[in-house]
Amino acid sequence: MLRAVSYTLALTRWIVGHGLPGRRPPDYVVFVLDGEYTDYPWPAPNLFVRLLRRPSPNLLDLREHFLAIARDPRVRGVVLELRPTLHLRAAQVETLRDAMLELRGAGTRVVVSSFHYSRSSYHVATAADAVLIRPGGYVEALATSHTHLFLADALARIGVEADVLAISPFKTAMDALTHTRLSAEARAMSNWMLDAATQEFARSLAEARGIREPAAHDLIDQTPCTDERALELRLVDAIVAPERLPAWLAARAGHPQRRARLDAFDAARGTLRPRRPAFPAGRHVALIPIEGLIFDGESRRTPVPLPIPLPLVGEARSGDLTVVQAIRRAQRDARVGAVVVYVDSPGGSPFASEAMLGALIALNEHKPVVVAMGAVAASGGYYVAVPGRRVFAQPSTITGSIGVVSAKIVTRGLLDRFALRRETLHRGRHALLASPERAYTPEERALVWAHIGRTYDLFLDRVASGRGMTTAEVDAVGGGRVWTGRQALEHGLVDELGGLPAALAYARRLAGIRGDAPPLVIAGGGRQWLPPLVEAVPNGAGAVAYALDALAMLGSGAPLLISPLVRTDRR
Repeated sequence: MLRAVSYTLALTRWIVGHGLPGRRPPDYVVFVLDGEYTDYPWPAPNLFVRLLRRPSPNLLDLREHFLAIARDPRVRGVVLELRPTLHLRAAQVETLRDAMLELRGAGTRVVVSSFHYSRSSYHVATAADAVLIRPGGYVEALATSHTHLFLADALARIGVEADVLAISPFKTAMDALTHTRLSAEARAMSNWMLDAATQEFARSLAEARGIREPAAHDLIDQTPCTDERALELRLVDAIVAPERLPAWLAARAGHPQRRARLDAFDAARGTLRPRRPAFPAGRHVALIPIEGLIFDGESRRTPVPLPIPLPLVGEARSGDLTVVQAIRRAQRDARVGAVVVYVDSPGGSPFASEAMLGALIALNEHKPVVVAMGAVAASGGYYVAVPGRRVFAQPSTITGSIGVVSAKIVTRGLLDRFALRRETLHRGRHALLASPERAYTPEERALVWAHIGRTYDLFLDRVASGRGMTTAEVDAVGGGRVWTGRQALEHGLVDELGGLPAALAYARRLAGIRGDAPPLVIAGGGRQWLPPLVEAVPNGAGAVAYALDALAMLGSGAPLLISPLVRTDRR
């Protein structure tokens, strides 16, 4: 009944809107892209926050704005103003490029402008019809590099060492604690990831500028460069000041005597022709996120930002209790016809990963499950992706890392340095196995190895079952090896290249759900109506405790499904 009333009101507004003369939309709609973007709209934790806080910018909503513009033939195109402070990870760049190419495919022109192109923002620009730079602008070096940090010497100086066991030399997640330089396996893996990142960028550049890939590599080597040199190299199409942009756009459209009308999307959206409303969808695709470190317990985020950004320990956490609850909610909800699991995680606890996987397998027996990988879906992040009927990854997604590692942090030397005397009484043969005061004995090492081996065998079995492979085939591409999404597709570890929008579209088709049905984000338990009472924690002590929690898990000696920190440095 409520859906019928809602549809009637929407249809009435649409009919009246079409019958009355309205404001003419601009020739070009302008978007200023700045700061960080999420891949999907995060649900507000409670009604209070939802009413008072503007939703954070996200790529899924940005794509919907593009589609709204494409539906109105009176709008010639969009202008994307890329700010130097736009921060997108490699897979997010590809998701944004997909949306831009989709917009161009609908006949809408896309123009990109900036006064300072970074490698990632220029990669975005390669999906545009025209790339502009402001007078005095600059293109950074478009080359790629990986930096690896090693802490073994620094830890030794303060009397700390790490006792690490890894399923293979390719499982390099803890190499930073035990090595002073790249091992042969880590070097090989870093090189093939670096080659893949460079090739992906060169391919986009070659297609955008109408040149062959060798010429694209030559262009990369001629950066950084000034605005004039960028124009000479044909990295950009014109040097245009913001005040001259309306005239430049009009001249390109064959109207040199006039100026194109430009307006920001927030101002222009009311002038766009709305889509004829459809009867509200009765069924939806649920979107369940698994982001950050996979942890035992409930999902959490750091109470306040850490004073120093720490990889892994300062990230969001997806707890098995919260994620499993979300999966079961989706299974019970009659409105949910299919589920997309969005994974952006380097992994973590094998026990939490197994709990999430088991719940997804049970869900998949009743409703189709599709997986969309974000920037990272590796080790435990790959483990939870296994149940997907179809797994999507962007070409630059970091994935794979099928393997197990364990690290025990030994602090004996540090305590001795501060003259902290200890005396431990114990009963039982292996009471000191987890003690931070000493490394493993040979017998204890064998026990830990048995646990690692069992965890890895289970990992191989889960992947083999989910991917239709043998355990030997999985082991050949596993053993801790990290792959890009494109490499993972070649190895049979994912099914298709694409981002979250592609995964949502596929899930709708699987379940026979209407294509415009919005996703229903389920991030945990039921939505709260009032904000919870939060105990104030002075001086960021809560954030420090949050980080120490993660350090305790990473250095406890327990087997972990964690990926090495492989990333492409921004230039």
